[in-house]
Amino acid sequence: IYPSININIENEDKIKIDFYKKFNIDFDTKLIFFTAKNFKTSGIKEFLDICSNLNYSNFKIIIAGDKRQIGSLQFSLPKYKKLEEKIILIDDYKNFDELFLVSDIFLLPTHNKSFATNILKAMFCKCVVFLSIKNDAKEVIDVFASMSSPTDATIAFKIDAILLDEKELENIKEQNNKLARECSIENNLKRFNEEISNI
Repeated sequence: IYPSININIENEDKIKIDFYKKFNIDFDTKLIFFTAKNFKTSGIKEFLDICSNLNYSNFKIIIAGDKRQIGSLQFSLPKYKKLEEKIILIDDYKNFDELFLVSDIFLLPTHNKSFATNILKAMFCKCVVFLSIKNDAKEVIDVFASMSSPTDATIAFKIDAILLDEKELENIKEQNNKLARECSIENNLKRFNEEISNI
């Protein structure tokens, strides 16, 4: 039984349009998202390194967290000159789930072992996900989405390939949503009751 996901994804198109307008983003621009409770152990440096190695050019990066984390991150951003025009920093956003809804890719090169619930959220919100196999949430992703380590050099190539193939991008998004729906509260309760009745 995995953590339960219960996100309202009604008005998805309106949320996307409003977000793109608010941050002055072209509608054909792809969005790569990072958020975590602890930026450092969740791989913010590795995230930025991977994004710096992308050949695909029409993308923006959303990094969201609390004011303190965003504030301290700003000191290390000058190293990433190539990404300067692409980074959107968001602190204390009122509805975090919306950031998953507007994004195309959720990349989490984490060093943490405990199950990253954000992976399920991202999948539910139709994101393509990439996750380090150090994390327990590796159980819900396929081989393509797995990173052998937080510094896995192949991930930039995988992201490039997926961003260049719109059909495959949409296909994976739909598959991820279907998988994550199996972790709804209702389905988890059903599984829990089945386990209890088997005792």
